[in-house]
Order: sequence, then C-alpha cells, then structure tokens
Amino acid sequence: MTEIYDLWISSVFWIVALCVFLSVLTIPFYKWKKRWIVVIPCFCITVFSVLSLLVLENKITNEVSELISEDSFVVETYEDFDTELFLKALKSKRFVYTHRTHPLEKMSIHIVNLQGEVKLQVAQDSKYPYLYWVYYPKYRHSRLNELGKVRIKKVSNNLFTSQD
Repeated sequence: MTEIYDLWISSVFWIVALCVFLSVLTIPFYKWKKRWIVVIPCFCITVFSVLSLLVLENKITNEVSELISEDSFVVETYEDFDTELFLKALKSKRFVYTHRTHPLEKMSIHIVNLQGEVKLQVAQDSKYPYLYWVYYPKYRHSRLNELGKVRIKKVSNNLFTSQD
C-alpha cells in the first residue's frame, strides 16, 4: 500500500505538469473555438488530482491518529521532551502552523501500544524550540510523510515579555 501512495504523488506531479503544458500550448489559438475542449478537461483533471492529494494526506494523518491509543507510551525519546503532550497532540490531530521555519536534525521516536509499534521521526523547529515537526517514515516521499508540527513543551510567559 505504501508504494501506491508514493507512486500517486509522483504521478499527480506529472499529470498536473502535462495539463498546464497543454493549456499553455493553446494560448496562441485564442480565436479557435474548440480551444476550450482542451482547456476545460485539463483544468478539471488538475483540480481532481490536487484534491486527491489533499485527501491522501488527510488519510495518512488519520492512520497515525488511529495507531495512537490510550495505552500508548513512548519507548525511545530524548531529554526535555514531553511525551504526554506529544501523544495527546497526535491523537487529537492538533497541529500547529508556522511560517518561514524549517526542521532541525531528525530523531526517531518509537511509540508502543497493545496493537504494536509505531515509528515516527521528530525534529525541533528552527525558530520555536517548543515546536516539533513530526514525520511518518512509512511513506518515503518527503512532503507526504510530514504529518505536521506539534507543541511539545509548555510555552513560558517569559518568551513574550520584552527585554531591555
């Protein structure tokens, strides 16, 4: 099943590129009345492909959320990492959005419950030390395996006070 997801990602990229290319090729034929027979299907195929990617990303997020249960606990972790907040954020799918940041070094985390083991990767955010990027390495495509960013540490009030 994993191979199908990864294959679909690359297929959608080429489908969208081909549709855009075909639409651009029809620009010189703006007086041609049948031009819309090419442009409208290309537009519809592009929209359908992009929407299918959004559904696929949502399905993967739900898959991880279902793998985390009440009896889950983190086996491997590193210091200064609140595993309780991490599991709660994954289960509830409460992801944080940031702008113009990037992940630092990735580290593996193993979550174990009665159903089995889930291996995730986390990386601390470059700008906000209390945020971590979460990756699901089951899917190797770089954009698809990113689940989102979660708040692991509680934000202290002194972060928001101005310093003289």
